[in-house]
Amino acid sequence: WDVVTGDCLMTLVGHSQDVYSVMLSIDEKYHASGSQDETARLWDLTTGKCLRVFSGHDDPVRPVFLSDDGTRLVTGSFDKTIKLWDAPSKLPFRTLIGHTNLVLSVAVSKDGTKLASGALDNTVKLWDLPPVAPLRAAAGHAAGTTAIAVSPDESLWVTGGADMLVKLWNPAEAKPVKDLAGHTAKVTHVAIRGDKAQIASADELGVVRVWNPADGSLVVAIGAHTGELTGLAFHPNNQLLFTTGKDGLLKQWPTTFPPQRALAGHTAPLTAVAV
Repeated sequence: WDVVTGDCLMTLVGHSQDVYSVMLSIDEKYHASGSQDETARLWDLTTGKCLRVFSGHDDPVRPVFLSDDGTRLVTGSFDKTIKLWDAPSKLPFRTLIGHTNLVLSVAVSKDGTKLASGALDNTVKLWDLPPVAPLRAAAGHAAGTTAIAVSPDESLWVTGGADMLVKLWNPAEAKPVKDLAGHTAKVTHVAIRGDKAQIASADELGVVRVWNPADGSLVVAIGAHTGELTGLAFHPNNQLLFTTGKDGLLKQWPTTFPPQRALAGHTAPLTAVAV
């Protein structure tokens, strides 16, 4: 998509079932996707052609993560494993086994030395790359860790869970330091703004919440989509937030949200309003 005009620039056709995740390389030359068809694909965004198909998981591929240079791909699957792929050869050079339920999210540190994963087994795992075993396994959400994001400098982890909570973590101790409550449905996606001034979370009802990670306060809550929200990402310029939903829409939002106001006065529930 052209984020300025909103025009569709290209449609990539190849997966045989629902597409669960997408990611662009930093130079915007390559695009990775994961699908219910149990494969991941690498695409050339200049030509729109599928360069490689990665087959090896025994169940749908949910999260994908593409290295900046497009040579390394990480996939997580409902088969409870994480695979690290050499993109040119299409071969997995490592399979990470440790989660006991569906892997729903993965993120890799900027320097490529650490990998974080979240799963429906209620844990978050931090792996050393190249991995031998998880460096840490931490109890996460009470009902499954469904989303994870790591800031570029690795000083902040954020997770979302089926327990409707967003958690901020201290990576050094692998412990949650703050719970952000407000969602009324399973949190499906989380994102961290590049300058760490905001984090965003989305749930399966289509609601996006933007938070101030410094104090955990809510900046704004947006009824972004009708039905489940399927994608959430900050633009590298820190000025835009993108969302996608099962309603078939891609939306962009400014990150300079107006301040919210709470007007007090009633002593019982409000039942009507007019403007």
